[in-house]
Amino acid sequence: MIHKIPREVKEKIIADLTAARHPDNIVAEVCETADLSWGDAEALVNRLAVQNRHDITLSQSPMLVALAFLTFISGAVLIFYGAYQFYLVYSANERTFLFQMLFLGMNGQTVFWSLLLGGTMIFGSLKGMAGIWEAILERWGRER
Repeated sequence: MIHKIPREVKEKIIADLTAARHPDNIVAEVCETADLSWGDAEALVNRLAVQNRHDITLSQSPMLVALAFLTFISGAVLIFYGAYQFYLVYSANERTFLFQMLFLGMNGQTVFWSLLLGGTMIFGSLKGMAGIWEAILERWGRER
């Protein structure tokens, strides 16, 4: 049975979750400071993690946003490079375009790999940012 937990303990738990400390270390500290059993302390930490997940995600996000943005831009550059190479091959000789593309693909040219890698990088950066975008939009909706 969880008794009244001081606000300072809850704030410390949220700060530790934001700092990405290992949950078992947080639970052990809560057991000592709040005089709770392991199960009760673990339930408290999990409950606070769920209740404050958007705030925790946003406070951890600056480096993730920068990395995702860099990945997205790099992917876009690779796709642009591949499309430009396709254009150059097509504009050189429109009649043999398909043959030239087959030749480039069979010889492992960077055109195909840049398109594949660029698309994957863009998809990965958007997928990785889904939780952060959710937290940003949720906070923005709360403030309005």
